[in-house]
Amino acid sequence: MIKTTAAYKEAIKKNRIFHHEVNINFADQTSMTVGDVDLFAFQLLDATSNTGSFDIGSAIAQQLLLKLNNVDGKFDNHDFSDAVITAKIGLELSDNSIEWLNKCIFTAEPGTVSGDTISVNAFDNMVKFDADYSQSKLVYPATLGAIVRDACSCCGVTLAPDTATFNKSNYVVQSRPNDSALTFRQVLQFVGQISCKFFKINTEGKLSAKWYDTDTLESIDMNNVNTEKVILIDELHTGSTLQTDDVVITGVKVIEENRDEENSSSEVTYKSGTDGYVLEVSGNKLIQGGKGAEVVNYLGECLNGLQFRPVSINASTDPCRESGDLAVIIDSKGNKYKTIFTNVNYVAHRAQALICGAEVPTRLSSTRYSQATQVYKEVRANIRKYRNEWSAAFKELQTAMDSKNGLFPVSETQEDGSTILYFCDKPALKDSSTVIKLSARGWGMSTDGGKTWNVGTLVDGTTITKILNTVGINADWINTGALTVKDDDGNIVLSVDASTGKLITKLAEIAGWNVNENAIYKDVTIDSDSYRVYFQPPNTNSGKNTWVFSIQKKINNSYQGLAVIRADGSILSYSEEFNARIEMRHGVLSFIKDGVERGKISISSDGSEFVIYLTDPNAEGAGQELSARSLKECHGGLVSRYWSNASIGTGTDNDKWTVVPAFSTTNDDNIKKSGFISRSNTQVIIQKKGVYQFVVRLAVKSSRANKRCNFAPFVNGERYSSYIDTAYSPVDAWYTSLKNYTLELEENDRVDFRAAPIESISVSLQIYDVNIFVLDYEGKYSI
Repeated sequence: MIKTTAAYKEAIKKNRIFHHEVNINFADQTSMTVGDVDLFAFQLLDATSNTGSFDIGSAIAQQLLLKLNNVDGKFDNHDFSDAVITAKIGLELSDNSIEWLNKCIFTAEPGTVSGDTISVNAFDNMVKFDADYSQSKLVYPATLGAIVRDACSCCGVTLAPDTATFNKSNYVVQSRPNDSALTFRQVLQFVGQISCKFFKINTEGKLSAKWYDTDTLESIDMNNVNTEKVILIDELHTGSTLQTDDVVITGVKVIEENRDEENSSSEVTYKSGTDGYVLEVSGNKLIQGGKGAEVVNYLGECLNGLQFRPVSINASTDPCRESGDLAVIIDSKGNKYKTIFTNVNYVAHRAQALICGAEVPTRLSSTRYSQATQVYKEVRANIRKYRNEWSAAFKELQTAMDSKNGLFPVSETQEDGSTILYFCDKPALKDSSTVIKLSARGWGMSTDGGKTWNVGTLVDGTTITKILNTVGINADWINTGALTVKDDDGNIVLSVDASTGKLITKLAEIAGWNVNENAIYKDVTIDSDSYRVYFQPPNTNSGKNTWVFSIQKKINNSYQGLAVIRADGSILSYSEEFNARIEMRHGVLSFIKDGVERGKISISSDGSEFVIYLTDPNAEGAGQELSARSLKECHGGLVSRYWSNASIGTGTDNDKWTVVPAFSTTNDDNIKKSGFISRSNTQVIIQKKGVYQFVVRLAVKSSRANKRCNFAPFVNGERYSSYIDTAYSPVDAWYTSLKNYTLELEENDRVDFRAAPIESISVSLQIYDVNIFVLDYEGKYSI
């Protein structure tokens, strides 16, 4: 929570008059302050986790959405791209002064114009960490603290003082992660997963590592909530939901990926705690060398046993709330729940959406069953209403209304001068049992002196009642546990169970679909043609040949199938335009045109043979079959391998290409793939047209750090430009990488590899290995 004054805490309980203001500093150094009148929309999205999970190590950007009044054209000459926006929200206090809360500093994207308004979407400094991690020059081994500080330095974000050190900030990562397709934000997430933190940008635009105050969460006194540390919400708006079970974290699992020198990977799983509600960390490139055990033990100490309730509620707005805050929720029945707000959505002049986005826990089946059974019993007891019960209820109402018992008015003046009005069955409220209460929020009726309310209506039209007896209901929407409709004899003709979604009815028409005991179907007319879609179960007349699904067209006053699925699984598709159909039956696909079977495709019953054959006796090649067993193998596989090549230097003449020895030693005879390759020490000659893959293990050594050269394959003396690659080593040592080249080659094509310096400095290269694979070649499908 953002800290506020005592005056704020009092004002937020009363009139709740809010003001909004943004200061916009444009990229051209001009600035503008926009207040309430010109802010048509003001929304802040703040999160420490995704809405459907409880994340460790999140790094989520806060988002600001504005809609600005541009009727007078004051923004016409301003470019919002990269504008820096400072947003704040103010609450009007009792002395008419305003207490302002700074929310955050945002960077805007280009605005969009719609009529006289401009919509602006902006994000806090977290998006600056979306830069490629290759920009980092940090030397590993490095601590988590050094990694975070380096990320801030590279991305131009200030590190908050509270994150100068943090839990596990001295944890050492031995090797730099592969930075291809890796961003600084992902690295921050890795750090957060190891240290049990989430990263946020604070109100000053600085990066801060935080975690939920779990000590306070576990020590909350539900009967005396400390509102300095915990948000207390005892009034839920429409649309609020609370899950029926708490999340109790029972365990943590860390999956560590290890890579060997050949760049192959394996996974090792570490676990702390027990099965049940288990949080998982995987794909973290900073967990290396067996340190997964250390990480999972630490996370288990932080998380195992943590208990809170997943919620998604709407409540009266308070802009001091932030994602990561703790809260106690009190529902309409007075039940209290501890929770953590992982998502806070502030929209000006509307209720505030507050979410604890943990995945819903799974209860033991027996527990779930017994609880569900009890609920169903109560529902059935409450909705089992027959006409005689309605009559009795109306008679009771008539008797009550005929009674001469009156009520006593009692008024209660509030501090702001407003009045709450009660109608009681006794002159004093404290002595009354029957109470009717009217306030600015609505009205309610009680039979226990106002301790509980049996029926009430809010000013927004929401009506709550414990028991409903009615003859007819007109409503835009109804939420109900179950609905049963019976005929005069008590037979159920319609049943809806809202908890399972089960609908039972004998006959229905739904959006034009006809439903009866035998089928579901719908008729439509397109131009002058009539069509029917039809679903039905297998029937006794047709058995397995029943059309269980069909698309039919009305031809000569009867519906004929264009596409059909039979009960035995066979499929028929018919084209009226071409007088042709396709049938799939018993594993055989048949092609029929003009009433004549033209061909078939079949698979043997054991799946060992695939056959294509022509059956039309008048077709050329009739009777010929193409069988999968007659095909040669699909590709040549590994056809050549070479090693023991000498190293060479590129020389210092820029763009002068030097041949690199690549094919010195081979054992092609052992590979038994002759007829594809012939060679010399520096080149190979292709013997069969095809698609070849060259896998090259290349070693590079720069006499001076980071001096580069180009490396590429040549075909018939011409450089393969799309495969030119820059090679270098960061220090004076051999660095090895694996390179793949896929080449479409003709017979007698000659392939070699060459290198050329870039910065007039010689770079040494050596090709350790070359493996040549054939992916496709001429004649491979010969029968």
